[in-house]
Amino acid sequence: MINITDITDILSRLRVKSGLTGSDRVFTRRNRPQDLPALAEATRICNRVLNSVRNQDENFYVDQHSRTVWFKEGGKDFVVTFVLDGTRTYAVPSEMGVSITIGLLGRFSGEFLRAVEWKRTALIHEITHALDYKRFGTTRWKAAVKSYPKEPRTARPAYYNHPVELNAYFQQALAYATHKLTIALDEIGGQYENDRQAGVWKLYDYLQANDTFDKFWAVMARQLQVVDSIAFMENVNAPNLRKFKRRAYGVWAEAMGNAQEAFDRLLAQGDEMALFMVRE
Repeated sequence: MINITDITDILSRLRVKSGLTGSDRVFTRRNRPQDLPALAEATRICNRVLNSVRNQDENFYVDQHSRTVWFKEGGKDFVVTFVLDGTRTYAVPSEMGVSITIGLLGRFSGEFLRAVEWKRTALIHEITHALDYKRFGTTRWKAAVKSYPKEPRTARPAYYNHPVELNAYFQQALAYATHKLTIALDEIGGQYENDRQAGVWKLYDYLQANDTFDKFWAVMARQLQVVDSIAFMENVNAPNLRKFKRRAYGVWAEAMGNAQEAFDRLLAQGDEMALFMVRE
């Protein structure tokens, strides 16, 4: 048995709460939040929402046309409403908290939980907006969205190339590309041996599947070509797409470095599943 405590410092790099700072300049390379910690924070909140839906706990409310999860996050209201017959998905952050609406029309009719799970990355997108609001504060957020198009559906290039949306779409795609790695790390740090072994297997599989940046980028791009976000790839301009890819390269290198270091530590400690994987 591996001593999980010994590799906690490595595994936590992809799950640490983010200590983010604000800036008057929007999402420059210097002032942009660190991507993996920012994603970890968005994922934590997303999982809280999804767990409430799965368990239908005290934070879960049922209405005729919607299902709502409502809890306190940082002392403020965090409300996510899944509209069964809705098509729009958006976030409204404010000083009181945030309200997120997720439209589910046409998604696995009659299978609410499956529809919500399918919308996980869209939820990450909207949670990213909420975290950016928190990071900037009201005054700086208003400055950041001053040039935001009032009607995104009729001003698509301006909408999809706005820094606020570029950041949210990046986190959305990154969540999709690193989801298997996140699951692997959670299982390795779990209390059940079978889950831990499955986590080692998934960690090794992630390393093999993402051994080049082109493979990693292909997964991110796939997320940006699904129905909910296909218009992004159709409207993002060439300079922003190049910045997007450079940013993705940095995250890929960091995630792969952390994952490889964790796997190497497993090998050094004689983990049977890790040794079996490299012998295959």
